[in-house]
Amino acid sequence: MAQEAASAGGGGGSGRASGRTRAPGAPGPLNTTLVVVATNASLTPAECKRLATAAHSGLARALDPSHTLVDGDTVFGVSTRAIELDRSSEAGRVVGLMSVQVAAANAVREAILDGVRSATAVTTPAGTWERFPVP
Repeated sequence: MAQEAASAGGGGGSGRASGRTRAPGAPGPLNTTLVVVATNASLTPAECKRLATAAHSGLARALDPSHTLVDGDTVFGVSTRAIELDRSSEAGRVVGLMSVQVAAANAVREAILDGVRSATAVTTPAGTWERFPVP
């Protein structure tokens, strides 16, 4: 029987959700993590795409394995355009964009780990899955 478990304490205290196990010969799990990163910074469509790309780092920091050939991990970046970034100089623009991108990656990691820690048991027609024990 295949079992998938996620532990925020897996990987020797790495802060990564891991601990996936399955019986020999069992098909591998197909996992997909969908993420929406929203910011109030005024970003162009190209900058939103770059924001989503940077936020993928949060997936890699929280999930093990991540970005495999069989998962559908996807991140969408959106902007409300409520706050203008400093675009008075190229350096100001770069610092503003980098700050938003770093915050996005950190937020994705924290959101995934919070979800693992907050999970409860679930029952579906296919069965019941208990919450994975998190230290």
